[in-house]
Amino acid sequence: MKHFLRKLIAGIDTAFLSSQEQTYLATLDAQYLRTDEGKIRFNSKFKPGIIKERKDQSKLFIPLDETDPISLDSTMTMHAQKEDIVLVQRIMGRSRYGSAKVVAILDKETTYSVGIIQSHILVELVTKTPLKHDQDVAWLTAQKEGELFLIDNKNNTLLRPLGHIDDPLVDEAIALALYNRSEAFGSAVLDEVKAFGREVREEEKVGRVDLRALDFVTIDPVTAKDFDDAIYFDTARHTLYVAIADVSHYVVEESAIDMTAYTRGFSVYFPHKSIPMLPRELSENLCSLNPHVDRLSFVFEMPIDTTTLEVHNAKVYEAVIHSKRRFNYEEVDALLEGAAPKDANDAHQLVMLRALQASMDRVRAKRLLTGYTFRAPEIGMNLDAQQLLESTVTAQETPSHALIEDCMLLANIQAAKSFEQGLYRVHEAPSLAKLDTLYHQLALIGLKFKLTANLKETITSIQKAAQEMHLEHQIDTLLIQTQMQAHYASLNVGHFGLGFGIYTHFTSPIRRYSDLVVHRIIKATLAHEERHLAKLLQPIDATAIDISHKEREADHVAKNFAYRKYARWAHARIDQTIEAMIIAIDEAPKALSISPIDAMPIELDSVPLDIGLFDKVVVRILGADYTTNRIWGSVVEKCIDEAV
Repeated sequence: MKHFLRKLIAGIDTAFLSSQEQTYLATLDAQYLRTDEGKIRFNSKFKPGIIKERKDQSKLFIPLDETDPISLDSTMTMHAQKEDIVLVQRIMGRSRYGSAKVVAILDKETTYSVGIIQSHILVELVTKTPLKHDQDVAWLTAQKEGELFLIDNKNNTLLRPLGHIDDPLVDEAIALALYNRSEAFGSAVLDEVKAFGREVREEEKVGRVDLRALDFVTIDPVTAKDFDDAIYFDTARHTLYVAIADVSHYVVEESAIDMTAYTRGFSVYFPHKSIPMLPRELSENLCSLNPHVDRLSFVFEMPIDTTTLEVHNAKVYEAVIHSKRRFNYEEVDALLEGAAPKDANDAHQLVMLRALQASMDRVRAKRLLTGYTFRAPEIGMNLDAQQLLESTVTAQETPSHALIEDCMLLANIQAAKSFEQGLYRVHEAPSLAKLDTLYHQLALIGLKFKLTANLKETITSIQKAAQEMHLEHQIDTLLIQTQMQAHYASLNVGHFGLGFGIYTHFTSPIRRYSDLVVHRIIKATLAHEERHLAKLLQPIDATAIDISHKEREADHVAKNFAYRKYARWAHARIDQTIEAMIIAIDEAPKALSISPIDAMPIELDSVPLDIGLFDKVVVRILGADYTTNRIWGSVVEKCIDEAV
């Protein structure tokens, strides 16, 4: 329903309506709609959205077009409840921000809660508010304290048990259940996958450019099983080939696989496993660019001018490749740092990799004249057999990571240049208000920098001063917080962080639905399939919003899991001390742990006056609740050894 309503905001060509969308359209009163330029859209007075509820139980209308929320007077709600999908009529002039009244309740948003048994009552896991459900008193009495269940809030039904809160193995189920995600795929999806077989058929290779003779390699984490991309560098022609898994060949629009992939949007990565967007038979086998087997791919062939370092006369086409080597990052780093190749094949690949690295180093240096490098650390978790947190590890960018990143950036830029209208990855520059807040924070910690009219020069000056103060990661985190989150859009506004005037996501269609959409748009453009292209582009505004939401949702799933692991770790160490760094002082003081584990958020009761932002302190853990994922503590003292 939400996707359909977002499409109606932009306008729908009725020729492209699915049977389900035709049913939705029939339920809308004609007065809410208008027709122009052959498209049906909402009358400008009306706007669809979702009802949210504040802590004081007042109602807030969240528009589906992502414009500003609108407060609703209690007399204007038509008794709409939290999570209802409604249509409102905007009322201008009643306040400086505008007002609205609900004119139709269209549906109820499908949301899910994790309930926990407490004193024979089923309450929401975090807020502890009682949940509506379809079980009787006898059932409640029979349940054990701490048992967890998944509740469908739309129908107030109990769907399934999840486990017990004291079992750390349940954390995965909790994180997935909150967004109704599952590792398993439906039978219709699996039937479609089974029809593909285990290997690429010969007839599927017909009509494709045959690149099997080229020495493509993949470079990925040692634990990776899904290989989206492979690279080859023709040193004689100074031409980079980036081969991407041709997922769109297998995932046909509106198939069961496609609809499931759209619902998931992104693969989710936990420390111990992934929850894939596509069935593993595709993501880890038939689509994955595994070594020593033929695989279908969508390839950018990019000649790079050795003087300007610009890509010129790039080509994109469907191909078949045969990867010669599956490298992990550590292997490539060792080779680039001088380790002896283990065999003749590696020695041959090393020649190519060194030449490619030299070229990409120059490309990166040029990019950073306008773009940025922000060094917010990525924290990984090591779990034991019971899935309890053992330790954390901070991911370091290495030469092999930089090499692959720069290759993928070039392919993504060329993809964005391959269509006149499509799906872009955009990132707006920070607002003046947020920059003012940043400059105030920097002044408080005594960081001196050169403020100029050129934002690039100012940020470069800030990062240089941060390096001198040994606060690179902390200041980069503040810089990131001043910026809007990168997202998907149908209108290109460039990518501030990367310094690109045009950009999209093309290189990871196994794990991101956005890239699959981009592949389809490029293929339709190349084939001059105007009607197919029009069908793909008609819902692009709604698709951009939906995929951006799904990206944030996938991030929330991973964070929910991680924060619960932190809370369990802290719960087992109450009254112990750890080392941490102050990251917030004012109304809600907070610290992040730095030893013996990294990046665990701790709420503080207060911060002594002699301690400032980014000071390192000893914190005593006072409590932890792994139902709410809260950890709280108290500052004991400031660390004397600043080399902690």
